[in-house]
Amino acid sequence: DGYFMLDPDRPATKLEPPSKRNKNEDEEEKMSAEALAILKEAEESIDLRRNVIVVAPHSTEPEDDATRPPMRIVSLPQKGLGDDGVWVVKEALRFNRSVTALDLPTNSISAEGCCALGGLLGERPGMIRRLNLCSNGVGHDGCLALAMGLKKNYSLTSLELAKNRVGDDGIDVLATGLEGHRFLKTLELASNFIHDDGVEDLCRSLLRNNSLRRVGLAGNCVGPRGVSALCTLLRVNTRLR
Repeated sequence: DGYFMLDPDRPATKLEPPSKRNKNEDEEEKMSAEALAILKEAEESIDLRRNVIVVAPHSTEPEDDATRPPMRIVSLPQKGLGDDGVWVVKEALRFNRSVTALDLPTNSISAEGCCALGGLLGERPGMIRRLNLCSNGVGHDGCLALAMGLKKNYSLTSLELAKNRVGDDGIDVLATGLEGHRFLKTLELASNFIHDDGVEDLCRSLLRNNSLRRVGLAGNCVGPRGVSALCTLLRVNTRLR
């Protein structure tokens, strides 16, 4: 049958998730089972530990392990994963050596799920190159969790956070993780209720980042101060657009 390979116990991480993870063991097992059931609704179930795509239960075609190509992208858009589903994905990726991209848009992921992803970025700093979390509920606390992971990460080149209610406070904490990051090339922040204060914080953090090539700020409330900060940034990084 199609399945995720999971360890029975979730390991401790330096990024402590919110109190929801402190429920009793029975409830925790129930949530993990529900999250796993959600993931199994994907077209093909994924065995991330063995780096292969497992034939879904409804398929009758046999496959040889030796012929299965390593999986590079985990794409699960609009699957209703929630935060518990993201923890399942993180656990399944603990021993993976091939996945480089996570596409998880529109999955009701909040700060708790970002604790798992921030932990993944920090614990496996050379693994993920693209992280797509568009249209979730990352918010301020989620940005804080991601920023903590970014401080240790050296592989992420694309971070997509459009439509996540980030706000100026979220940009402020995210900027702390971006300041020393030397590999990020694309940062998507469209439609996040960002105003001049947030844009100024972002631009200050990126003045010493010469790797960035694109920043998406469409659908935000950028005024004269924000425009001035962006102009200053563009003078420093002439390849930025």
